[in-house]
Amino acid sequence: RLGSIVQFTSILALEISGFVPLKVRFLGNKRLGAEAPIGYLDGQKEDMPLITAVAKTFDEPCEERARELAILGAVWTLGSDKRGKQKWQRVRPNDEVLPMNTPLRVYLHPKRFPACFVGDWESRLLKADSAYVIIDKPAMLPCQADNSNNMECVPSCAARALGKTLGGSKKQQSTLYLCHRLDTCTEGCLVLAKNPKARAQFSSWLVKKKVQKEYLCLSGSRVKQGRFTHWMADGDLRVYNEFFGPGPRLLRSTRPAVGGHSEVALAGIEWKEGVLEV
Repeated sequence: RLGSIVQFTSILALEISGFVPLKVRFLGNKRLGAEAPIGYLDGQKEDMPLITAVAKTFDEPCEERARELAILGAVWTLGSDKRGKQKWQRVRPNDEVLPMNTPLRVYLHPKRFPACFVGDWESRLLKADSAYVIIDKPAMLPCQADNSNNMECVPSCAARALGKTLGGSKKQQSTLYLCHRLDTCTEGCLVLAKNPKARAQFSSWLVKKKVQKEYLCLSGSRVKQGRFTHWMADGDLRVYNEFFGPGPRLLRSTRPAVGGHSEVALAGIEWKEGVLEV
């Protein structure tokens, strides 16, 4: 534990230069918490203007609010992907009609990130070339879009603020691709790609360990220095484990004794060593 941490800064070093009747349901989302209920609309028997359909998920219909949620990226529809598999898809800005019998999901109180309104994006542009953009990510702005908010994340904000500065086609100005991630609370160097090919190239550099990250931590109190060892229970992120949920998970500061009698030890879980040097 590093005491009262108030800020992290990241530095990148690169080694390389039957349908049911119309229904509206409200559910609490476990990940977002009770303050972010979700409204569902399904079973509509005819095509409907999208904004009108979104407004029907409110206690008191309001098309202005519905339009705001659609622009923010808080509205999803259930459709089929290229392989015919049903999948929830975020509504696109130019979608105007909700086809009949198309389920609709609306995050009624989306997560908001005021850090997106920083006014110094130009000064946060550290470097840009034909393939990559490196920016100084502001703290408290997520790298990836939240399910309830597609606009207030680093790629979207940077593209809107820096599009004309970066040049290129209108599509290139409006789209930047995330190459790696920093925690929402972390500020510092973040690499964005201008196209999918460049993003794939950067991913290969990560795999080959040609990219190094260095974090600087600002603490509110003196930090105990030394080498600290923790043990992580290995696991697959796609599989739920009855002992610790989807793995891997950092569980304890001491490794369970081999052949011990605890339930976790008896489950034959593999442990990985994690070392923190302060």
